[in-house]
Amino acid sequence: MPQKPVYETILFDDLRFTPEFFEDRKETINEKLSHAGTDLARENGDIFAINQCLHLAISMVLVKTANLNGALDRIRHTQAFHDLDPTTVVTIAMLFKILQTEPASGVSSDERANVRRLRQRFEEINWLVGRSGMEALGMGPS
Repeated sequence: MPQKPVYETILFDDLRFTPEFFEDRKETINEKLSHAGTDLARENGDIFAINQCLHLAISMVLVKTANLNGALDRIRHTQAFHDLDPTTVVTIAMLFKILQTEPASGVSSDERANVRRLRQRFEEINWLVGRSGMEALGMGPS
């Protein structure tokens, strides 16, 4: 049985999110990502789109504040993340997960395209954690 990616270990084991958490918030996630994708399409809109995505991800992480310190400590003590900010690693783990989640039913083709553009843009900037951070988190190309 293949080992699950580290980003999933952080989210599901350390922070104790459940698949239902993401399923229950699918529509809200899609709406927020669609707005961010629309901003990304604007001239010089990258910073606004990236900011919206990071805000969404950290807002979701903060739902599990009781488990956050444990997750951050694990990241701090993981050699692969020694040169990365633990909060950024957790945030990017969440962002990667929500950008990989299948959109809710009824999402338009434009909204799906917005999410694809966001994933592509984050891949272009190595998800803000660099290639080695991406590899350590188990984040392959989408």
